[in-house]
Amino acid sequence: MSMAAAPVPLKRHSYPVWLSAFALAVLGALAYSLMLAEPYLDVYLSLQRAEAAYERGDRAMAEAQYTEVLTAFPSSERGHIGIAIVLLSHASEAKQLAGFNHLTGIKLNNSDYQRILKVIPEKYRGNFRSVKK
Repeated sequence: MSMAAAPVPLKRHSYPVWLSAFALAVLGALAYSLMLAEPYLDVYLSLQRAEAAYERGDRAMAEAQYTEVLTAFPSSERGHIGIAIVLLSHASEAKQLAGFNHLTGIKLNNSDYQRILKVIPEKYRGNFRSVKK
């Protein structure tokens, strides 16, 4: 019976310092971007709630959610178009005019144009026309 030598453990592998630093930088950038994404996620959820509220017929909730979106991101075209649709479908002429103000300076694609045409009061329809590119 011969005694075998005890197994020798493998030498621990070490990564180059530059690679460890790069991995740490990537993890830091990931953490930073996740922190920045929170307001965008909140606004996205508000947009979803606004659209769902409008589909249910809850105009007050839809208007409040769209207002929240526009408070956070005043340049949101989707927010302006959504609140314009809500306001244009309202019976009050003051709300309808506020809805038109939200459309100022926005170029509508065909599907948004069709959505807005569905709610524009009859007396204003003559002021709108489709523009060919």
